Amino acid sequence: MNRRTFIAQTGTVLGTALVTQAARTVTAEEPVSKSLALHRQVGVFDAYTKPALKASRTGFEPGLFIERVESLQAQLWRLREGHVRMANMSIGVPRYQVPATVEGQRPTSMPICSTEEEPRMIMRQLDAIYRSAEQQPREMGIARTVAEAERLHADGKLALFLHLTGAWIADDLAVLRMYRQMGVVSIHPCLEGHLRMGDSAGDPRRHGGLTALGRQVVQEMNRQRMVVDTAHGSDESIRDMVEASSAPTIFSHGCCAALCDNPRNITDERIRQTAAKGGVVCIAFVSAMLSNLARQKGGRADPAYLQEFARADSELHERSPDPYAYLQERLSGTLLPGVFRRLGWPEGGKAAAAANRADIEQVVDHMMHVVKLAGIDHVGIGTDYESGDVPNELENAGKLPNLTAALIRRGLSETDVAKVLIGNVKRVYHAVLDERPK
Repeated sequence: MNRRTFIAQTGTVLGTALVTQAARTVTAEEPVSKSLALHRQVGVFDAYTKPALKASRTGFEPGLFIERVESLQAQLWRLREGHVRMANMSIGVPRYQVPATVEGQRPTSMPICSTEEEPRMIMRQLDAIYRSAEQQPREMGIARTVAEAERLHADGKLALFLHLTGAWIADDLAVLRMYRQMGVVSIHPCLEGHLRMGDSAGDPRRHGGLTALGRQVVQEMNRQRMVVDTAHGSDESIRDMVEASSAPTIFSHGCCAALCDNPRNITDERIRQTAAKGGVVCIAFVSAMLSNLARQKGGRADPAYLQEFARADSELHERSPDPYAYLQERLSGTLLPGVFRRLGWPEGGKAAAAANRADIEQVVDHMMHVVKLAGIDHVGIGTDYESGDVPNELENAGKLPNLTAALIRRGLSETDVAKVLIGNVKRVYHAVLDERPK
């Protein structure tokens, strides 16, 4: 008797199970709301989240992602608590902030390592994720196709897809192909501070869209059957990525520019363009992308904070030019509180951020905006957890059932809710990763 059959026959619910293995009848002994029952039955595909890895002076170690830390948002136990079945685990070369030299401009980003060091830094992070999975073989596994992800789910495991924030390939398509062999199935090429692929949303425009190398990356990703992610691209770069891709694309994490004036958000024209080729726009749980109020007054979106943080970050990078020593010091937890204290914000800035952050209804507003423009088949979830500015009622992955309840309150049918939670992103992944060319 396999594990799935055992669960179905006995009705046993595994304590922190990823998701209910089959639809169940709610009994008086198990009072579960309609929305929670649906959420458990359907599950979630989180199109963008990040593993909490431990940085050391020699690389990266598993640990935080598979430990239980209440203050973190998307660790393994949180994802299981929120009934996440599949998740894009994104890694990349971290960047440090450089203060703006012109009043009113945002700080800029710079990679913490040289171009030549990029592949080693990526491989060390991939290694840490694989070792995390090896340490928790009953809890999670790495998937390369949707079919593999479904098999992992059938065994009660979280399926992780490997994703790169930025095409950190040292300008060599051979490195891109090797990443694919290592299990990376999706990349968003454009990123602030990573200028070689094309313009990003948060940097001054230099190229008018993708560069020639950026187009080569998109086309090679198509050949390698990798999902092209347009997040972090400028409006022109998103246009070029969707045009250049022969397969549907995803916008893995961001919100709607029509509802919040954040440069990271996607315009109505790009939403329609993405949908026209079968793609999906995934709404992020980031207050500064959801709400103009949060963007203007929320703690970590405040211009004074951004500039002060950039000064502190640049000083730290100058003191620790070795990228791994820098990361170890930055992730020790002293940089952010120190900046907040210097700004005089109470409780390390938490009160300032909480007073102005977005709420769950604004998340649904952005989702419904995509539905209005493009249809229910083209919206999904890309939480961007571990980024800080979470909306109320969605403070961590364990709160994801609240979103299902909110979507039902807005009048979506169970079928449509299932598309938003998991079906739409899974459809794109299946088309790119599983289906063979005819």
